[in-house]
Amino acid sequence: MRRRMRRGDGGSTLLLFPAGVLVIMMLSAVAVDLSMVHSGQRDLQRVVHSAADDAASDIDIDLLRDTGEISIDLEAARRTVTERLRSSSVAVDHIDTIRVEAGPRPNTLRVSVAATVRHVFGRAVPGVPELERVHATVISEIIEVP
Repeated sequence: MRRRMRRGDGGSTLLLFPAGVLVIMMLSAVAVDLSMVHSGQRDLQRVVHSAADDAASDIDIDLLRDTGEISIDLEAARRTVTERLRSSSVAVDHIDTIRVEAGPRPNTLRVSVAATVRHVFGRAVPGVPELERVHATVISEIIEVP
């Protein structure tokens, strides 16, 4: 059974339509901002993982010659990670912190990087920060092959 539209019903639809469009636009803006942050996080993790693997190959040659022990040269590893991050096209606004240190087990290297990603639409909303912090931590290990 069809309901006939009364004379005053058309006006309420006209009032609800702009509100619905505004809600859809706001949800779309939130989705774009969250996608940008997630993309920056994923890209940073990928680049840090690659840089940590390259840095783990920086073996202390002098120690290897003197004692035959395999160990990671931390200074060379720091240089490798820093150069690799600077030369990469990571989708973050700014890299804040780069930490390269010995890992929890022998012959491991822990690389931690903190960066910021800029919001696209969130800056227009009061109370939303302009930048979002993202982190990536990777532990690489040297495996001795007999």
